[in-house]
Amino acid sequence: MMLVLRLLYTVAWLILGTVVLLRYWLLPERLYAQYDPLLLTMVGLVGLTLACYNVWRYLRIERHWKKATPAPPRPPATPPEYNPEFDFTQKPAE
Repeated sequence: MMLVLRLLYTVAWLILGTVVLLRYWLLPERLYAQYDPLLLTMVGLVGLTLACYNVWRYLRIERHWKKATPAPPRPPATPPEYNPEFDFTQKPAE
């Protein structure tokens, strides 16, 4: 589930970064004219950086999961030995 969420974050950051960086071609002028162009460029670069970071994390975790080996099976548990001194179900002899 977390891997799917990480991929969704990647897509979201990639879309945000791309739209903000290509704002002159994708958006009407009245939308981006009211904001500082340097700030919008920085937001776009941060969005693309976060998208790259999420891809890197996704690939790192995938590689680790493929490489990980399952734990060896546990030996069967042996029942504890009967010790009459610790048997509290019996009434004490008077």
